[in-house]
Amino acid sequence: SVKEVIIIDDKSSKDELGDRLEKELQSFPFVRLIRNSKREGLIRSRIIGSKAAEGSILIFLDSHVEMGQGWYQPLVARVMEDPKTVVCPTIAAIDHTSLDLIADKYSNIWGIWDWDMSF
Repeated sequence: SVKEVIIIDDKSSKDELGDRLEKELQSFPFVRLIRNSKREGLIRSRIIGSKAAEGSILIFLDSHVEMGQGWYQPLVARVMEDPKTVVCPTIAAIDHTSLDLIADKYSNIWGIWDWDMSF
């Protein structure tokens, strides 16, 4: 099960990510908000989040990522089989005119690691 969700605010200047976000997150006790005191960038922000994490498996998601139902279990199952595993899900495309999900499990796979660790 999910132990916690950590959201890193990388010194955002957007109004909706200020007090309003803190108020919304009060409904989710397993969510922690960490606000960087200065812009750190993607990698340093992930390091800050990983140092604060209490769980044994870390999953990094960017703000534009949307997960479908049942995404978590197969990802974590692979890591549980071998803790040295690096797992990267496939990235489906969204049709820009209809917003339909274009996801074919066996072809048109984008955004995965190959055996040379190339993305």
